[in-house]
Amino acid sequence: MGEAFLLVLFEQEIAGSVGITATRNIIFDGETLGGTDSSGAFSQVGSDAEGDAGGMTISTNNLTVTNGGQVDATTFGRGNAGTIDITATGDITFDGVGSGAFSEVGSDAEGDAGGMTISTNNLTVTNGGQVSASTGGRGNAGTVDITATGDITFDGENLQNLASGVASQVFSGAEGDAGGVTISTNNLTVTNGGQVSATTFGQGNAGTVDITATGDITFDGENLQNLASGVTSRVSSDAEGDAGGVTISTNNLTLTNGGRVSATTNGQGNAGTVDITATGDITFDGSGVTSLVSSDAEGDAGGVTISTNNLTLTNGGQVTASTFGRGDAGNLTVTASESIELVGSNGSFPSGLFANTIEGNGNGGNLSIATDQLILRDQAVITVGNFQKVVEGGPEPLPPGTGAAGNLEINAGSVEVSNQGEIDANNANGIGGNLTLNTDSLTLENEASISASTTAEQGQGGIMTLNIDDFLLLRDRSRISASADRGANGGNININGGFVVAFPNQNNDIIASAVQGRGGNINITNNGLFGIEERPLDPVTNDINASSEFGLDGTIAINQLDVNPVEALEELPMSLIDVVGLVAQNLCQQGKGSEFIVTGKGGVAQNPSQVRDGEISDVDLVAPATGEESEKVETVKEAGADREIEEETEIIEAQGWIINDRGNVELVAHKTDVNGAPPQPKNDKICRR
Repeated sequence: MGEAFLLVLFEQEIAGSVGITATRNIIFDGETLGGTDSSGAFSQVGSDAEGDAGGMTISTNNLTVTNGGQVDATTFGRGNAGTIDITATGDITFDGVGSGAFSEVGSDAEGDAGGMTISTNNLTVTNGGQVSASTGGRGNAGTVDITATGDITFDGENLQNLASGVASQVFSGAEGDAGGVTISTNNLTVTNGGQVSATTFGQGNAGTVDITATGDITFDGENLQNLASGVTSRVSSDAEGDAGGVTISTNNLTLTNGGRVSATTNGQGNAGTVDITATGDITFDGSGVTSLVSSDAEGDAGGVTISTNNLTLTNGGQVTASTFGRGDAGNLTVTASESIELVGSNGSFPSGLFANTIEGNGNGGNLSIATDQLILRDQAVITVGNFQKVVEGGPEPLPPGTGAAGNLEINAGSVEVSNQGEIDANNANGIGGNLTLNTDSLTLENEASISASTTAEQGQGGIMTLNIDDFLLLRDRSRISASADRGANGGNININGGFVVAFPNQNNDIIASAVQGRGGNINITNNGLFGIEERPLDPVTNDINASSEFGLDGTIAINQLDVNPVEALEELPMSLIDVVGLVAQNLCQQGKGSEFIVTGKGGVAQNPSQVRDGEISDVDLVAPATGEESEKVETVKEAGADREIEEETEIIEAQGWIINDRGNVELVAHKTDVNGAPPQPKNDKICRR
């Protein structure tokens, strides 16, 4: 039986530089009964000491830290906390309350935390276990750098509701910057409230979270306090500083049951950018990604950038770049090489993409979408704008934001919006945003809408431009709108290319109307309009309208392109040729077993796909029929040869000519050569017994 290296330290602090090497396993387990001292390895600067901690280096196969065991390099006095460097060729486990690895600056200390580097196969942090580099005094929190060739798992919380995970933090009352978190692994799984965070609660910047996974990343569920599993870079309330943002690179990314990726400012500072790249697919189900300036905060949202193969948002899944406070919402850019599909809601919030100002005093961000296929259905939403949030049954809403709505641009092979799905660039208190859509086809059905409207006393609806190569299809109460309520003017709608088709009497409308202000302008330049026309709004018909209820009407210009396939059609004759009747006419007498054989060129085409060429058929004479088939036969001598021909009982067209005994040219019923002599008979026949 092989030997194992087991190091268990109770109530012992290892000061200065600590180096531990084990060829097999290292286990730190347990703490004293009162929890005042933990098993583990320590390199610390005491509360009254001045100087630097020497740091710690651990090299082993497997490292297990449980039940309050710790690996710790901290300064409680005046000096820097040392760096922790852990290498495990096998696995590392941190499990339970108080268990973990810590590089910290204490609450009354002055100095920098040295940070932490971990290299292993698999890393598992559960039941409140933590990996942390933080500052609670005056100094910077170190960076946490984790590399796992296998998988990393952060799961659950401890009894004190402390989430399992990894953190780089500036605590409340501290002054300094968080160093951030860097993770490189195969698969990363964060569940049941597990957290990866870079946060400032004091005066300083929150670090960046940078995650790279060659396999898949999953953020799933919440803890008992509804804290979402996921990744965050945050400026907390009462804090001053910027959030560093989140960068994720992976194959597939899945967020479910409340899982979240966020860069947020709740205090005074900018929210960081969220940048996600997935070579495979991204799915947000009841979960999402946020770059946010919250209420009472001052700062700008950094925005969100997503690049993937397929993006699917369901059951209230959202991607947002918004501001509720004093600051601009960041830009939202989504690129999916194949498809983007937004479906449904969670009962309170729709699935969607948002770049908004909501009750804030900043500008809504711009939203840009590029994909092959874009699908919105079941109340899903894509929106940029400036909105007033209204909660049914809640207190009176605050005044709406005063900034401008952002711009929305969509480039897609096809766009389908259905079942109350919406694409909006609206503004509650100013100018509507500009909405540009470039696509081959656009389908709106079952109360779907595209709008660039305003509900302000002043201002106007936005400018909407729809460039459509093939067709725009409207059905079942769908709407394209740049309207204005109250005193604002209607916006402008430009539709270029393709056909506009509206199902009859389904109340599908294209409107740029106003109430007290001036109506907007509608310009349509395309191949044709079908089922919709300029007229007053009616709850049944399909209408194009730019009127104003109390102000001046807008203008409507409809320009049809020269090509109209309907005008190029030729009416077919109503009478049809009786082909059966023609075939029944047997030239060789009916009812005697004759057959029809095509020979030579001309006359009848070789097959139905050929066109008649107008040439005369080259068909030779045949031997006369006998018996009942002939009514009268006579012998005629022509050019020294005896021939029998059937006397025709009806006039037939001349087929040749001869010079008779009187020297005159005479037309005859049989074919002759250029000298007037009959050609020699051949074996080809058109009539056979």
